[in-house]
Amino acid sequence: MSLLKNLLQKSKQSISLKLDNGRLDYCLFEPSISAPTISAAGVEELSQEALETEFKRIINQVDGKGRDAHWVLPTSSYRLLTIEKPAVPDEELPQAIQWQVKDLIDTSLEQAVITSFDYPESLAGPKRLFVVVARRDEVMQIIELSKESGLELKTIGIEELSLGQLLSEQLSDGQNLAFIAESSSGLTINCFLGHEFVFTRSLPNVYLPDDDPELFLDLDDAQPNAATDSDDQWLLEVQRTLDYYESQIAKRSVTKVVVPQLGKSTETIVSSLESNLGLKVEVFTFADLCLLSDGLSEQKLSKHLTVCGGCLGNTERPNATS
Repeated sequence: MSLLKNLLQKSKQSISLKLDNGRLDYCLFEPSISAPTISAAGVEELSQEALETEFKRIINQVDGKGRDAHWVLPTSSYRLLTIEKPAVPDEELPQAIQWQVKDLIDTSLEQAVITSFDYPESLAGPKRLFVVVARRDEVMQIIELSKESGLELKTIGIEELSLGQLLSEQLSDGQNLAFIAESSSGLTINCFLGHEFVFTRSLPNVYLPDDDPELFLDLDDAQPNAATDSDDQWLLEVQRTLDYYESQIAKRSVTKVVVPQLGKSTETIVSSLESNLGLKVEVFTFADLCLLSDGLSEQKLSKHLTVCGGCLGNTERPNATS
């Protein structure tokens, strides 16, 4: 925890937020040299007709006003593309990217916010870029909501990179890591090579085995896990995904799988992955990064992974030389 303490020494209190079709997911982070802490996390339903008023009320209710705000766009609000890097000077790159993606998106360039980040250079093939295309009106809504509710807007990120921030202690040079997590709609698998994001896949209506029904009593998990064709369906889909990633993307084997702490079912999940897929599996815990306030648990926060990662958006990512 010492590295994170040093990074947060001069940081302000922060709040991370994700707004997805009227559902507001939030996490509050208290930076402190002695004990950096996640103080609150939860989800609220907002009426679209009174979105601004209700958002402001919730920010005041959770003591969010005046904090640094780090927003995480939900996957429904953006497209993540991979393109060959245009062979142009750096100052011409933004315009070249726009022209390259204009026929790949379902909105006009005027209605889009487009940004990019590096594709891992260690992977074979031509130089590539990840391109994020978000709707301009949704980005402007975030800016307006932050301004009107007294938040200090610092960053607007995406779920894949937010998870990378969350997993900073697990990521290391030379490691080919897959992170398997779960939302109310199904599994997501995100892969990282070293500290760099490489690949993501969503598996709608595919869920991890659940031995702890209390995990699904929170508002953001009002619908219980959908039934799958068999108890091993999740294993089959994970194996198919990792096989594709290894053979078509990374061209190398996954060296480690990470899963969040999910209560009673965690041991079963880890055992199934290790015995059936022959993979080394580690369990991610927030205790490796910070403290948790009373009322919060690893299991509860496992349902807020991307937004909790957004709270670490104002820290530098550790590297091998840190």
